[in-house]
Formats: sequence, C-alpha cells, structure tokens
Amino acid sequence: MAEGGGLLNRYTAQKLYRGFESLPLRKFSNSSRRLLAATACVVALASPACSLEARCNRGDGISCGVLGDRTHMADPARACQFYRKGCAADNIAACVSLGALLGQQKCQGPPGEARTVLQRACDGGEAPGCNNLAMLFRDGADGVARDRDQAIALFRRACPRAAIACDNLGALLIDTDEAGATAAFQMGCASETKNQAQAGCCYKLGLSYSNGWGVAADRDKARSLYQVACTAKVGGGCYGLGLLELDGTGGEPVQAATHFRQGCELGMAPACNNIGLMYAQGRGVDADSRKALEYLERGCDGGELRACANVGSRYFLGEGAPLDAAKGRALLRKACDGGVSEACTLPIPSKH
Repeated sequence: MAEGGGLLNRYTAQKLYRGFESLPLRKFSNSSRRLLAATACVVALASPACSLEARCNRGDGISCGVLGDRTHMADPARACQFYRKGCAADNIAACVSLGALLGQQKCQGPPGEARTVLQRACDGGEAPGCNNLAMLFRDGADGVARDRDQAIALFRRACPRAAIACDNLGALLIDTDEAGATAAFQMGCASETKNQAQAGCCYKLGLSYSNGWGVAADRDKARSLYQVACTAKVGGGCYGLGLLELDGTGGEPVQAATHFRQGCELGMAPACNNIGLMYAQGRGVDADSRKALEYLERGCDGGELRACANVGSRYFLGEGAPLDAAKGRALLRKACDGGVSEACTLPIPSKH
C-alpha cells in the first residue's frame, strides 16, 4: 500500500511503534499504559514484534495483564501464568487478578502466593488488592489463618476506593456494630464509581434506614436508596420498593407487583415468592395459578424456603399445582428443616 494514501504502511507504523517502546512508561498509570500499548500495536499493523505474547515474554507486564484478561474465563490456569509474569514485571493490577484466581482456587501456586501478591498490590495502592487480601483473612483461605480484625482493617483500607470493600465491611460488622456497618454502606453508596457494588451498598443502606440499623428509621430515605439500586438492576432494591409499597393501609399492590417481578427477574428469590403469591391471590395482577406456581418454584430454586413451603403445600394438596404428595412432602420437609414453621404443620414424614 503506497504511503500517503490515507493509511500507514508497515514501515511507517513500525517506526511509530519503536517510538512507543522508547516512552518512559513507568510515568503512566496502568490503564494509560494499556491504552498506549493497544494503540501502538494497532498502528503497527500486527507486527510480530508487537504481538502481546512477544511483548509479555520480553517482560512487558501490561501485555501480560491483557493476555490474562483475555484468557481468565476460558483457561484460568493459563491466565494465572500471564498474570504471574505481569505481576513480576510490576503490573500491580495483574497481581490483584492473580491473587483473586489463586484465592478462588482456579489455579495453583506455591503456598502463600495469593497472600504475597495481594499484599504487594495492596501496598502498591490497589484497593481491590486490599479487598481481596481481606477476604483471605475473613475466610481463612489459601492457608491464611482466619482473622476477623485483620479483615476489617483491610476492608477499611480499601473502602471507599472500592465499593465492594465497603459492602464486605458492612456485612462483616452488621451483627456486632450496626452503626459501623451503616457507615460502610454509606461510603460505598457515595462512591464515584457507579457499578453493581456501589448500587448494592445503596440497597443495604436502604435496609439500614428501613430497619433503623444504627440510624433513625426513615422510609423516605429507604425508598430513595432502593430506587437507586433497582434502577441499577440490583434485585434487592426492587424487592425493597415492593415491600414499602405494600406496607401501610391499602398499599399500592400494582406497583408492588411490578417491583417484585423486576426483583425476581434480577435473581432476588424472596421477590419471586412474593410475586408468586400475588398471582395466586390476584392481588395487583390478574389471578394466574400457572404463573403463581412458576414464580414460586423460581423462588424455591433460588433458596427462598418460604417459596418452597408455598410450592410444597400446592403439590401436597393439589391446589394450584398437579397433585403430587411425595413431591409436596419433600418440599415441605425442606422448608420445615430450614426454619419455616408453617411448613411443619401439614402431615409430613419424620426426619428419621
């Protein structure tokens, strides 16, 4: 292709690429370095010298990180090899990814490697590294002794730079320090990074205002926070809105049904139970026994034991479902054993 025709020829592109290689890359952030590397490789017209693997093998940590990102879903063991090279070449983000895969046991490494690389990432200013390191201490994973205090300290270090750390911190504190948990959810909800973790913190902050956990109960604040979460496709936020709409005299069943349905579609099993009951009762929606059973079964499959009790009673009695006493008894037993007292009142087999 002739030069001057609007596109670079390979010779010109490779001159630009060599110029990229001479840049003082350590002065750039990891994300900027990845962008520069990708741009340079594009203009170099797929030069063999510019292949990511070639660059990774020459010690370019950013290229190793990109390769890890590309392979971590299909081949996590291979991704760990790339991330390990990237981490060794000072790509701290690759250290975070390597530690995460090691902690999830999706690849193998020397004992203590996850803790070592995550500590390095955390000390290097990577909030996700501090969060993942905290999870090792919280769960006692990768040979790390369980240490709740150390986990809390590390989650605090990462929050609010990583909203997921605020979420984890709040969940760890909620049973012993409601005010501290609520403060963590507040920081996560206020995070400038708008993602599922941030929206999840808004949902949990809504729970705090709904239940008065460490703050004065405030339905209006709860509603506003649930709305933020629901709009961001957090099923719990939609479920919370539905509960508020049914609460009080009369309620707003049509809106509640809409939000319970949204919550169910987003994987919130209690919302599936509620919309299933609304279809069974014809409340806020036209009565529909088929849809009622469908949603209740989705709730049970999602782990909502009240839904299992509701499905079980229908099969056991043959009301709203085909008569199947054996299936009904099994579901009622599951719900009863899980603590749903109403499921224990129908004649079901003993535990023995």
